[in-house]
Amino acid sequence: VSLISIAPAIAASNVQDGKALAEQWCVNCHIADKKAPNAIESQPAGPDFATMKGVDAKNLKARLRNPHPVMSNFPDLSDQQISDLVAYIASVAK
Repeated sequence: VSLISIAPAIAASNVQDGKALAEQWCVNCHIADKKAPNAIESQPAGPDFATMKGVDAKNLKARLRNPHPVMSNFPDLSDQQISDLVAYIASVAK
């Protein structure tokens, strides 16, 4: 899956709102942006968003709706927030 295939999912989403969500919720376990401070940059528990390949928007949305146990502190996000977060992740993924 390429970024081109998720373009329609990104179109209805707000990348900047997704970035704000990533900076609030994701940086404790992921490197969400090379320019943003990350709580555990030296030892991320999850993948670096910039190195994620083949981001599948549908799959990622499903995973964010039902996070795995390691993500037990992840909040219940609205569908719009999840779309925004996925759009942000796709925008920084390679």
